[in-house]
Amino acid sequence: ADLDRVIVDPKTLALIPKELVERHRLIPLKKQDNTLWLARSNPADKGAIEEVSSLTQCRVIPVVAVPGAIDEAIAKFY
Repeated sequence: ADLDRVIVDPKTLALIPKELVERHRLIPLKKQDNTLWLARSNPADKGAIEEVSSLTQCRVIPVVAVPGAIDEAIAKFY
């Protein structure tokens, strides 16, 4: 995902606390119905996906993003 061009709804950002975002280095991108798209540098990390899914009660779809872009997005949005 090109995080420089993404506009994230503040309600989507509020779904996941800053501590969890920083610990797993992820950014919630979009929520539609019961589905949450989540930018990660390691989308195969099942632990993070399960934790977010449990917290939000959403089906999580991981999206690949480079680590530097995720760090910049965390600083920008959180």
